[in-house]
Formats: sequence, structure tokens, C-alpha cells
Amino acid sequence: MSSAEVRPASAGAAAGAVGRWPHLRWWIIALLFLSTVINYMDRQNLSIL
Repeated sequence: MSSAEVRPASAGAAAGAVGRWPHLRWWIIALLFLSTVINYMDRQNLSIL
């Protein structure tokens, strides 16, 4: 049988992925908040009709 080498991921590759999208977390939070507000307003309009 052959043995497979396991190499740890380099820290530089992980840091590069974060640097590409600096504020990605806040964009996701903002989109979730916006979708929640739109859903709430839509439910309020449906309850009136």
C-alpha cells in the first residue's frame, strides 16, 4: 500500500481569502436584515388584505 502525505494548509492562503472580501460578513448581515424587513412588511400587507 502507498502512504498519503497530509500537509497542513498554509496560513497565507487562508489570510488571502479573507483579504479578498474585507466586509463580507457585514454585507451578509445587511442582506439578512433587509430580507427580514421586507418579509415583515409583506406579511403586514397580506394581513390587511
